[in-house]
Amino acid sequence: GSVNSDWQTAGNWDSGTVPTSAEDVIIPGSLTNYPVIDDGIATVAVCDNLTIELGASLTINPDGYMTVSSSITNNAGNTGLVINSDATGTGSLIQNSTAGVDATVNCYLDATTNQWHMIASPVVAAALLTVLPSSNNLYYYNESTADYWTGTTYDAGSIGGWTAPSGNMLVGTGYIFNYYSNTISYTGQLNPSTSTSSLSVPYTNNGVTAPNGASYDDFDGWTLLGNPYTSAIDWDDASVAHAAANLNDAVYTYDDASLHNYTSYVSGVGTNGGTQYIPAMQGFFVKSDNTETGGTLNIGAGARVHNAQAFWKGNYTTPDNFIRLQISATNGYTDETVIRMLPDATGDMDNGKDAYKLFTWADYVPQIYTRTDGSTDYSINTIKTLESGSVSIPLKAVQTGDNYKIEITEFNFSGINVYLKDNLNNTMTELSLNKIINLSADKSDATDRFELVFEKLSSSVLLSENANVSLFPNPRSE
Repeated sequence: GSVNSDWQTAGNWDSGTVPTSAEDVIIPGSLTNYPVIDDGIATVAVCDNLTIELGASLTINPDGYMTVSSSITNNAGNTGLVINSDATGTGSLIQNSTAGVDATVNCYLDATTNQWHMIASPVVAAALLTVLPSSNNLYYYNESTADYWTGTTYDAGSIGGWTAPSGNMLVGTGYIFNYYSNTISYTGQLNPSTSTSSLSVPYTNNGVTAPNGASYDDFDGWTLLGNPYTSAIDWDDASVAHAAANLNDAVYTYDDASLHNYTSYVSGVGTNGGTQYIPAMQGFFVKSDNTETGGTLNIGAGARVHNAQAFWKGNYTTPDNFIRLQISATNGYTDETVIRMLPDATGDMDNGKDAYKLFTWADYVPQIYTRTDGSTDYSINTIKTLESGSVSIPLKAVQTGDNYKIEITEFNFSGINVYLKDNLNNTMTELSLNKIINLSADKSDATDRFELVFEKLSSSVLLSENANVSLFPNPRSE
């Protein structure tokens, strides 16, 4: 059949019915009203095989969703298939062609101000200078570089992991880009469904202790990858083989549009809005903890989904033995950290339970995180369920003499009281859901000024299990 208007309107089809996933669709070249798919996630446009004849055009507008069960034959070139993007969303296409499909894919960046974006190409061999309006402020992350950072200072001197690329954008590689351009356009053949079948995540062993005194294990093994598809991917899908491939289960993105901060996500828990869904053309950080061989990320085609991140909390409930703390500065910027308890957790990095802390690039954004093993900083920290005990969480100020507030935005404990202890002022505040604590902190405060104390109600003795949390200004800026 052929369509001459809205995909979901039966009267627009010569068959009189909307096609199913078992039916082929032909867009004839004589079509004067180009079809536009803009029906939203609730009504995904589907068909089996799709043919776009010479002179025709199919446009998937923002918040439009289309699944082609088999293959697409596009005889009209790059203008025959267009996927649009704007401030309201990005069109989404899932297709299974083995041969290249010509298309134009627009990616909205909202770059009206000085913002960094993690991007990835949805097409094969996208030339940097053709796709991007400028190669200035464009980098990939070179894992082999012996860079390192802390919450207060980048401390890498003239050595940094960010490296200027040349030539074509590599499929599955993530890039950071900063330029005053709202939309960038990719033209060429769409990446096939095997584009993420084997993405390398190397580990370069740069020694034991970095010059800032921290373990190099926390800084080595990071790789910036990219979603090469024209749809989101579900990080929790069974076809995403990260744990079995010597990778840490957590995934990290950078949101410079509103947060100016990193997000993190692992096993159903995210910080700063991090979710299991990685948008189309989104760059994301992963880390290998295998010091010998590094890792390989395999994302099966089944992980591709039509998804809008705004919906991720639809069925979410706060887990047991769980607390989320959000810290806010007077400038309105925030950061958050999560501590949860599970019976099989340890004081070390638990793959599948913990997420590292990556620091923002903006020194005006507060940072809060935990530390339980002496040197590793966590955004999501899972500790062993307490029969009795305490967990210590020091905080450090972003700016001298600034005022902050800590809000408990999620809280679910049974049989355990939780307190925030201020060792400078010798106060103990019991915490509960929506509790807000106003405080004034100074960057010279001792790192153990604040402690988060968990106390089992049946116990009068607190154990000395420590989890250091710090609030720092600096990101990974150079």
